[in-house]
Amino acid sequence: MSEHIHQKGKAVGMDVNLSNFLTDSDGTVIDTPKYLKKSEKKLKKEQRKLSRMYESAKKDNRKLSEPENYQNQRQKVAEIHKHVANIWNKPVDYDGVRCNC
Repeated sequence: MSEHIHQKGKAVGMDVNLSNFLTDSDGTVIDTPKYLKKSEKKLKKEQRKLSRMYESAKKDNRKLSEPENYQNQRQKVAEIHKHVANIWNKPVDYDGVRCNC
């Protein structure tokens, strides 16, 4: 007959709030992730660049299928859109936060 031995560790309280992502009772503070804001800022910049290319082609009466730079920029914006969507869909994962519940 085998006995299960449960080792009990120290209990830690966790506080999730707006000023920082997580604070535990030991005083460890984990800041809010900034990768979403950085990605959205990059998306905004690249979309403006694409828009300027569009307006330039429209002004010169060129087809948008012709300029290779426009197509490359359009693909770049699509990749950043996909990246931002993936950020929204994935759960937050920190190496420092482990819950053994």
